[in-house]
Amino acid sequence: MATQKWASQQEAAAALNISVRSLQRLRNGGVLPVGKCWIRKVPSNLNSHVIYDLEACEFHLSTATIAAQMELDRLGQNALEAVA
Repeated sequence: MATQKWASQQEAAAALNISVRSLQRLRNGGVLPVGKCWIRKVPSNLNSHVIYDLEACEFHLSTATIAAQMELDRLGQNALEAVA
């Protein structure tokens, strides 16, 4: 059976276990890039509904999480070196 390519905002928020508002923040903050993770149903209308590619969203969110964890590890290592 084929998986669904695009999901509504509510479906995407539920699938990613985040709120609709958090999903909007991730989109507006550039964590979820336009064209890869989300598109507008009517591209010429800025008020059009947004739909999400769940696989791309999961990929970009996991990449952002890994990068954030690596940065925290690096900051922690620098703090330990500064104390020593």
